[in-house]
Amino acid sequence: MLKKDLKNWNKNCFRDTNRKKQKRIEKTRELDLIDENRRLNVEQKKETRECFAQFKIINLNQETLEKQKAKVKWITLGDLNSKFYH
Repeated sequence: MLKKDLKNWNKNCFRDTNRKKQKRIEKTRELDLIDENRRLNVEQKKETRECFAQFKIINLNQETLEKQKAKVKWITLGDLNSKFYH
């Protein structure tokens, strides 16, 4: 039961982070183009800030996940020069 719940949570929170990141980039670019042609209204400025904040969170989550994967890989495979030091 717990394993199934964790898999669902992982799927909903961490999968497709690249796609989520790309959507935020596209939305920000779209708003930047609007801003070049005319000034953004209050809602659009707020949306730009929210997209950027979400982008930063997604980026941080990806970075953390990559660090965790690297640690797990290092623990399972070990240091290749470990015999030299023992």
